Amino acid sequence: MKFTQTFFTQTKDLRFLNGGWLSPKYHLMSWALSSSLIKKNHPNNQLELVTDSFGKNILIDELNLPYDSVNVALDDLDFEVSSDLWVLKKMFVHTLHEEPFLYLDSDVFIFGKLDEVLLQSDLIAQNKEINFNIYFPFVKKVLDDFDYPIEETSKYYRENKSWIACNKGITGGQNFNFFKAFFNFVLDFIKKNELHFKFLPSVFLNTSIEQFLFYQFAQSRNQEISYLLNKRFQPNYLGLNNFHEVPDRRSYLHLVMNNKRIHHNCEQLEKRLSYDFPKVYQKINDFFESKKTIKIPSKRNDDFYRTKLAIEKNVSIKKPNYIGRIETEKIEFVESDIIRLYEYEKEIAFIYKKLNTNNLINRNQLMEFEEVFLSNQDLTAFDVTLNPNVKRVKIDRKWVQKNDLNICIQFRETYEMFTKNNELDDVLLNYHPEQKLVGEYILLSEKLIFDWLERTNKINLHDLYDLIDDYCEATYKFYVKEILHEKIRFFIFQNILLITPTSDKML
Repeated sequence: MKFTQTFFTQTKDLRFLNGGWLSPKYHLMSWALSSSLIKKNHPNNQLELVTDSFGKNILIDELNLPYDSVNVALDDLDFEVSSDLWVLKKMFVHTLHEEPFLYLDSDVFIFGKLDEVLLQSDLIAQNKEINFNIYFPFVKKVLDDFDYPIEETSKYYRENKSWIACNKGITGGQNFNFFKAFFNFVLDFIKKNELHFKFLPSVFLNTSIEQFLFYQFAQSRNQEISYLLNKRFQPNYLGLNNFHEVPDRRSYLHLVMNNKRIHHNCEQLEKRLSYDFPKVYQKINDFFESKKTIKIPSKRNDDFYRTKLAIEKNVSIKKPNYIGRIETEKIEFVESDIIRLYEYEKEIAFIYKKLNTNNLINRNQLMEFEEVFLSNQDLTAFDVTLNPNVKRVKIDRKWVQKNDLNICIQFRETYEMFTKNNELDDVLLNYHPEQKLVGEYILLSEKLIFDWLERTNKINLHDLYDLIDDYCEATYKFYVKEILHEKIRFFIFQNILLITPTSDKML
């Protein structure tokens, strides 16, 4: 089976070619890691890139990514419909294949070989999506207003009062002609309802066309879809962004929606690329070094921008909620809040100035991580300590701007469990050398780990797991156990916790 990826460049200005990532650098690192992993784990399968001339120049001529063939079919490609419907280009590419194929998004990372049984399926997708609220506005608009709703778009909902789609982070199959029929169906559907499409909100519109209509069209044709992942996910796809869980706990990652704009996800992507494919990583760094005009986002110029906001009246701050969307929160404050906030930002500025050096990624750190977790090592042979450059502070959670862990909360009630009313939150401040900023992490259940570390300074890794297990059993918080086990890996991967050989084992 042929593997394929599509790179359509919506801009020819590299400064804005971020593909939804924090910066163009992470966008291209995503392409590099995704394609390199595909070729590493499937060396006998052809890997094709479909792009335009500008995309070819970047990924092939400049970066020399491991594609076996390139098709510049996207040059001057345009459809006589809304420019917001970029997904049509992606769907058009699927019609070009005259053989079985598997398409993979560039934010999909496969750390192993795909099941051959799956690759022999007629239709393939990542997983089924049941009643995701992102599709409902589209479904409702079609039912209420469209002149030609078409049976395939509404029949299942009318009969079952639910809406089902499938995530197409990977898609394809043996029935390649199905994708030609589906593309023609979508074009016809859009043409018949062209006026209504102009008034549809663009948020999630492309996703609805690509994934909701695909599932409904397959159902109407009695075509079975085989899924890579049969687990039921929530819209935030919790866990599929966890680089610190590969390859022993996860062999497949897909950074959907806002996950590409979370700082620690970008940092973990960079670490993984630098460790697994150091030559490719260096090539990307050299590429950006040669393009001096491309700015990589860094820390804000104003160290005290939040304090200044607090001094103003009627303050509102944009905050990410638990599935990664942006909401606006009104802030009420008193003078003591402003003083505390000033001290908090002063601490961040101090850490930044102290550690803002041209640090390179510590390959030894990742080697130690893999030695511990991927080689079935005896955990009693390693101790855990807190990185001395990490600072733990107290602050109201509403002021934490880079709230990475908050977006990834497994259970929202864990916040209530570990935080009393009106209690200030525990926040870790950790310098990110790759991005040259200070990451801010709200601690929930994870604060237990740091409480133990502060009391003992050093804990045997095996004993730390035992403490977690005993605590969860004694308090009947069994679902917290897996969260804490995963967070240990996260903090070690992020260099927040340091692992060293146990001194007894060295004697």
